[in-house]
Amino acid sequence: MKQSFIKASKKLAAYIRKTNPKTQIIYNCTWAYKKGKKISGKWYSFSKMQKIMNRNYQTAARQTGGRVCRSGEAFLKYRESKGKKKNLYLKDNNHASRYGWYLNACCLYSSIFGKSPVESRYYGGIEKNLAVKLQRIAASQM
Repeated sequence: MKQSFIKASKKLAAYIRKTNPKTQIIYNCTWAYKKGKKISGKWYSFSKMQKIMNRNYQTAARQTGGRVCRSGEAFLKYRESKGKKKNLYLKDNNHASRYGWYLNACCLYSSIFGKSPVESRYYGGIEKNLAVKLQRIAASQM
C-alpha cells in the first residue's frame, strides 16, 4: 500500500471537512495502465495494478469517511465484455480515449447522484448502442 497516498488523502480530507463539513468526499479510483507498467523496477500487469489501486482507494475512503467511484473496475468489466469494442485508452495506454472518458463520466454520475446513468439521453458523441453499454457497465459499479 502506498502510505504517501493514504497520508495525502487524510490531509486533503481533513482540509475539506474543516472548510465544509457537509462535503461528500468521493475518490475516483481510475484505471490501471492498459498493458501494465514497470514501476520502481517491478512489473505490474493491468490486473495487479488495478487490484492495488482498488485497495488503496478503498483504504483512503474508509479512513476518511469517503466513498469510492469504481471507474477502474468499470474499465475492467468493459475489457472482459464480449462483442466488438472500442479502445478505452489513447495510444499511450494510460490516458482515456473519449470512450474511456464517457465511461468514467457515467461512473462519476452514478457515484455523485446515486442514480443509474442508463436513463441518460446524453451520449457524448458516441454511437447510442455503445453509450448504453457503457452506461450499463457504470451502473453495475454502483
